[in-house]
Amino acid sequence: MRILHIYTSPSFSGAEAYSVDLARLQSRIHDVTYLAKAASPLAQHIESQTSLKLTTTPPVFSQFDVIVLHSTQELKRQWIRILKSRFAKKRPKIIVYTHIWISHPKNDPLHAIIYSVVDEIWCSSQGSKAALERFIPIPAQKIHVIRYGREVETFQSSLLSRAEARNRLGVPQDALVVGTLARVDKGKGSVELFEAVTDLMQTRPDLHFLMIGPPTSSDPKAIALDQKLSETLESLNPLLKNRITKVGRLENGSYYLRAFDLFILATYKENFALTLLEAQLAGVPCLATNSGGSPDVVQPLTTGWLFLPGSTDSLRQVLLQALSERDRWPAFANQAQAHVAAEFSFEAVLRSIEHRLTQLLAQR
Repeated sequence: MRILHIYTSPSFSGAEAYSVDLARLQSRIHDVTYLAKAASPLAQHIESQTSLKLTTTPPVFSQFDVIVLHSTQELKRQWIRILKSRFAKKRPKIIVYTHIWISHPKNDPLHAIIYSVVDEIWCSSQGSKAALERFIPIPAQKIHVIRYGREVETFQSSLLSRAEARNRLGVPQDALVVGTLARVDKGKGSVELFEAVTDLMQTRPDLHFLMIGPPTSSDPKAIALDQKLSETLESLNPLLKNRITKVGRLENGSYYLRAFDLFILATYKENFALTLLEAQLAGVPCLATNSGGSPDVVQPLTTGWLFLPGSTDSLRQVLLQALSERDRWPAFANQAQAHVAAEFSFEAVLRSIEHRLTQLLAQR
């Protein structure tokens, strides 16, 4: 099967990286080409990190069986080429794989025309699917969940040991470490996380707070928020301040996940958070918001805990509950690792993709 992946984004973040992982995964059994913007960070990543066939010039779409567009913006950019391919003898199937949360209606006549050339939309979580069914002018039966995944054994082998991770970060070996690996951003719940944890630390001298991640570099508000949190940290009582480790950009930050005792993701709403999968594969119980794709990964009272997005009080209460249930942590960690290995491994993802492609191409 000939497959063309398209993502002409000028930037490079988690969504772009995962689109490459998906294309690389499919290249195990199919003829896969990737169209990226010339000299972009994404194109450079493909050239240096993979053996994928890369093109920076749009090919003739009718040469392919399947075309995967990795954003709704990409659909608009490529619409004319897609329309032309519909008149070819062998019309390629068009899939839009959404990596960001759609939160506003696109049900107007113009979007109805734009989406008329789409055969399927893929998304990574049930929450995202529900939002797409509400806001996108395409029949619900054309929207399918294709979960994100990880190469389980490869990822686990890359993790630093608990002792080494803490040593490199300067975190005490005997501390009870809670915190996050995420960009500093309002939508990531950075404010609520900082307030909830530092408040609990007032009465829990055993707690150590670890924050890993830079601000969103393209957002001046996120940069200002990061600066404000750093200033707040500097103004704290030294006895409290010394139990907080705030790290900015850290290369291969996920390698340090075993430094945590509890991992918290306070993001308001997003399609899917790979860091939750990674934390669970590292054997760390997780707390996450009950919105977006997080409930697909964190199962309440089985693999972790869920709290309300945008609520310092809810996060504080659930974190207090998690701290009081320390005897459950080993079971949660084991069950989470088994759940991720069964449902979110690259092998499981590839099976889902192959099933969808078989169903889609049979419609010819």
